[in-house]
Amino acid sequence: MQGGDPQSKDPQSSQQLWGTGGYIDPKSGTERRIPLEIKPKGEAEPLYSKTFESARVTVAPELQHKQGALAMARSQQPDSASSQFYFALADLGFLDGNYAVFGQVTQGFDVVNKIQQGDRIDSAKVTQGAENLKVPQ
Repeated sequence: MQGGDPQSKDPQSSQQLWGTGGYIDPKSGTERRIPLEIKPKGEAEPLYSKTFESARVTVAPELQHKQGALAMARSQQPDSASSQFYFALADLGFLDGNYAVFGQVTQGFDVVNKIQQGDRIDSAKVTQGAENLKVPQ
């Protein structure tokens, strides 16, 4: 289940465009892009801008697409993520090493299963790992 497209907030926006927009930086007026970042299990550093397949990485990623995973949506270009994300409603191992998982639903997965198109997530809370968050410069 995917969300986070700013275009879906605009009542004038066509539903056909939903899922194609990204965050527009108010200072520059350009769409913000986030590089693909996936950490192979057992490695000290993450892999940037490449899928595991293109980098010939054969180990599993540290964070996997298990039920409840929260990950960055993107186009086929590795560094094309912006504001859109998705919840894994089931184990999606075929996405491991291709898309960046950055969180996990720890409570209320029943609520995730009830989300419908047009619903809005008003808040989310980091319950573990806040020390790993980096503030953009």
